[in-house]
Amino acid sequence: MSSSGGATGFKDTGVEASRLSNLSDVLSFRNAGVFYALVTILLIFTVWVQLIGKNFYLGAANVENILEQAASPVGMMAVGMTVLLISGNFDLSVASNGAFSAMFIAVSVEHDLFGFIGNVEVEVIVILIIAILLACVGGLINGLVHWFVGLNSFIVTLGTLSAFRGMALLISGRQSITFRNTEHGEFMERFIGGDIGEFNLFLLVGGVLIVVAALTFLTGRQMAAGVCAASGLALIVLSFLVDYSTEISHKLVVLVTLVVATWAVMTYTSYGRRVYAVGGNLEAAKAAGINVGLYRVMCFVFLGFCCGLAAVTMISKLQSVEPNLWLTQELFVIASAIIGGVSLLGGAGSVLKTMAGAILLTVLTNGFSFLAFPSEVQLIAVGLLVILSASAYVVAGRRAIAKGKI
Repeated sequence: MSSSGGATGFKDTGVEASRLSNLSDVLSFRNAGVFYALVTILLIFTVWVQLIGKNFYLGAANVENILEQAASPVGMMAVGMTVLLISGNFDLSVASNGAFSAMFIAVSVEHDLFGFIGNVEVEVIVILIIAILLACVGGLINGLVHWFVGLNSFIVTLGTLSAFRGMALLISGRQSITFRNTEHGEFMERFIGGDIGEFNLFLLVGGVLIVVAALTFLTGRQMAAGVCAASGLALIVLSFLVDYSTEISHKLVVLVTLVVATWAVMTYTSYGRRVYAVGGNLEAAKAAGINVGLYRVMCFVFLGFCCGLAAVTMISKLQSVEPNLWLTQELFVIASAIIGGVSLLGGAGSVLKTMAGAILLTVLTNGFSFLAFPSEVQLIAVGLLVILSASAYVVAGRRAIAKGKI
């Protein structure tokens, strides 16, 4: 038999075909659809705003506004929600849990509950740490009841959604609390609520992409790493040509750190692989010796941690809390994950794509506000986007299965 590629039909096999397949898979709608949608919506709003004669939509000031809106609470909570969804569960109580944590901080400051410490800076740090731990306890309660009692996570967290909200109302006396221009508030702003300085966004995003590319390369996904590296280098070069500087807040730094750390853990560690295994096939995970109860409960706790982190960064900046803080925001948290392609059945999803989904949602609401559309239209658009995104991923998944790619 001839070894000629044309004679045997083996011309398109081997390393080169594998690379092409890898690239097409990386750029497929199933894997990159949320990024295509984000770019498309950004272009639509940019052209639309330009046509009606308003300021440039993607100006540095508005981009900063979009990122700030996406960071907390939706962005931070969506990170934890992604991990929990991958494990095969979800949580309806996230916004209420975060609101209770934020209200605890406000009440502690207003009534000087930790004044016995005698040092404002230490008092604030202790209060913030306890607030995060309280949110973790909320997640732990959800996880323990779900696993050991055997209740579906929908039922459990539907109940705690109401319970946590009621606790926030109870400790606040149904009153808003403000502590601006106090020693505690001023230290909170310096500590985590303010800005760290002005930076070029192209340079920062390019740097993050280079880090992601390096980590991706270590897993053997050279083509995906190459796409990230090329994009990062292009943005870094562009940063020297275009002044696209804006203020970067502590909140945004916290979010980026949380996203990168969570993505790295879920991608490169045995913990991450086991979470995917537990969500993908519970019985197979048990047979493999994985303590599935422990991993599911830990995912609830991690989501609680993200809720507490969102509360800390929000209240440190605003220094004001109302009892109905983040009412209905759990819907946007879950929507971010769905738009990012996270499977509600478990075993599939990516924190990076969820963040793209959170930014996409924020762009949508921000763009409609920019164009002075009523809030009713914004809600309709968000609802349709969730349905269309989920439908598109289902169709793309079916096609991939038909082609033997998954």
